[in-house]
Amino acid sequence: MQKEEAKQLLLRYSAGNCSEAEKALVERYYMLYNESEPALAEDRVEELGRRIYAKLPKYNDQMTVRKLWPMRWVAAAIIAVLGIGVVFYKSQQSVTIPADQVISAYANKAVLKLASGKIINLSDAKNGVLANESGLEITKIKDGEILYKIIDEKSGIASIGYNTISTPKGGQYQISLSDGSKVWLNAASSLTYPSTFPLSKARKVTLSGEAYFEITRMGDKNHELTKVPFAVVTKGQEVEVLGTHFNISAYSNDLNVKTTLLEGIVRVVPLVDSDKNSEKDGITLRPNQQSVLVDHTLKIKEIDPDEAVAWKNGEFMFRNEPLENIMREVARWYDIEVVYENKLVGKELFGGTISRFGKVSEVLTMLELTGDVHFKIEGRKVFVTK
Repeated sequence: MQKEEAKQLLLRYSAGNCSEAEKALVERYYMLYNESEPALAEDRVEELGRRIYAKLPKYNDQMTVRKLWPMRWVAAAIIAVLGIGVVFYKSQQSVTIPADQVISAYANKAVLKLASGKIINLSDAKNGVLANESGLEITKIKDGEILYKIIDEKSGIASIGYNTISTPKGGQYQISLSDGSKVWLNAASSLTYPSTFPLSKARKVTLSGEAYFEITRMGDKNHELTKVPFAVVTKGQEVEVLGTHFNISAYSNDLNVKTTLLEGIVRVVPLVDSDKNSEKDGITLRPNQQSVLVDHTLKIKEIDPDEAVAWKNGEFMFRNEPLENIMREVARWYDIEVVYENKLVGKELFGGTISRFGKVSEVLTMLELTGDVHFKIEGRKVFVTK
């Protein structure tokens, strides 16, 4: 197959002009493609092709499509456009699911606890001003987003209180802090922060779970030393910044803490004793780098930052990730319990990209297509077998 023919196939795919069988061929092949193999041997293409056809729905034009698009053509098309950003179409269900047990995502849900002790369920609150405290106005500007605005700067600075926003499993929320910084909070996460940030003090917040930050520079723009730093304290580490975009994943049930930098510069400092706030030597991250903290030790690796912030963009994105790691993320988002009937399958590596806003069965079907695993849903439990 010539490169131009491959390109035309993918152009038709991206424009939505392929038949259902063509889409199934392209998408299922992409899911089975292993990025560690830059070029696929003919026998490998044929092997994957057989797996694809075994999973395909029985379309009436399937045989015609086979003649038009042989397996090696599909392989060439995918290889020719890797990196353009092909995403998966919703798969046909193959996961075992009782008819009355469809589990879908929840999305914008959170609870806000104010310094006064008042608790606001943001999911139920209407758009508009939620509270006025110490010269500060807190507004729900739309579903899934709140904004802090200082309306009396003297009053706000004189009496600083701490607020906490928490998301449940299956929930996410966005907050604009009083200094203009923006935070996107992932599922089962919480952020504790001052209601206002005085110019004379460092800005510091505490995160449990995962969040994406876009930090605004604060202070005298003409003198670098007078700019007020921003710090995020998480499980076992502190991240120091001035103005930048980054993601931190620090869930209590994960074995490591990941900090991924998209823009600017940050310094990551491991805390040897979190209670006493004692520190070890830190490391500086540049864009497209990720630090991984394990047992008070930091390591840096180059990474595609799209992977780290896929959740913010409404996607699951995995590349050669152990199934047990993937299922922890899936469980947090869909609020399910995962039960392994075969523990070894949790160590197997999987990859793919799919929307977070569909049914959990669609995610599980994708995983079934990319590896030797099967899922069965009973209530809010997902059983994993070989």
